[in-house]
Amino acid sequence: MLLDGVFNHVGRSFRAPGHWFTGGDFEGHAGLRELDHRQPEVLDHTVRVMKHWLERGAAGWRLDAAYAVEPAFWKAATDRVRVSHPQAWFVGEVIHGDYAAFVRDGGLDAVTQYELWKAIWSSLNDANFFELSWALDRHAAVVEAGPPLTFVGNHDVTRIATKLDDPRHLGHALAVLFLAGGVPSVYYGDEQAFRGIKEDRAGGDDDYRFPIATDGLRVAESSAPSAHPATVPAHGWAVLTG
Repeated sequence: MLLDGVFNHVGRSFRAPGHWFTGGDFEGHAGLRELDHRQPEVLDHTVRVMKHWLERGAAGWRLDAAYAVEPAFWKAATDRVRVSHPQAWFVGEVIHGDYAAFVRDGGLDAVTQYELWKAIWSSLNDANFFELSWALDRHAAVVEAGPPLTFVGNHDVTRIATKLDDPRHLGHALAVLFLAGGVPSVYYGDEQAFRGIKEDRAGGDDDYRFPIATDGLRVAESSAPSAHPATVPAHGWAVLTG
């Protein structure tokens, strides 16, 4: 289980001394306050939260908006956490820039591979496979630094089935995802061609972030006498199955 750690900003109701904050909003969102990562107390708080949940079974952290924080902060935090949790996995949300350098300088295991995400749907829409080839060449260097978190959809972008001009290319997009190096992730429903558009407005995420019915699903556990290795992962955690 990977937790989403929002250590760059907090809501207005978050209580902390005034010097914990920069005084600015996060990317123009009035309801979100930016933390000042130059303050030692902010680093201490981040380390404390990370360790708290790792001690309770989490396997690692996805660092939200990691790109908005100096890599040195993440390096200081992960170095301290790894002393007691050497197997923890840290992936930073990074959109642009030198991915390999961010992994190295931030002491991370991986970053999000937005460059490959864009190349997958764009090359299929335009039949421009030079773009995909170029992106895969660059991707190889990122993999050497640390296998990145790869995807064709996530909670921040338009659904892949909507992004593609020809829905028949969904299988091709997924083939690239699963065959390219990295740690592939599937946003729920993308495997079933769920559709939805992200819009830059209040409530603009509602069209592609939606609940799904769980009627008819049951919890399967590896400890159950009837457990089958094809439906229950080896780590022993419970999963939903039909």
